[in-house]
Amino acid sequence: MGGCGLDVRQAVLAPGEEAAVDVFALMAGHEIVVPATWTVVPEVDNVLGGLEDKRLPLPVDPSAPSVMPPRLVVRGFIMMSGLTLKT
Repeated sequence: MGGCGLDVRQAVLAPGEEAAVDVFALMAGHEIVVPATWTVVPEVDNVLGGLEDKRLPLPVDPSAPSVMPPRLVVRGFIMMSGLTLKT
């Protein structure tokens, strides 16, 4: 019955590396701020709650070399709560 924020914009992951965050939210609000270049993979179950992705899409450059960006896997459970992803 509270909330928290997690800002990982200063974290460093090499291209292709993966990090994970476990979330449990019960009547709470959480916010995760990630670097704009990271891919976020939400794997959360929710009951009367939701995950809102407010990140802005990056422009795609077809001539750029293909490199796997770092990934953040967000997994867990949200009940009567909200989880917001931001850049």
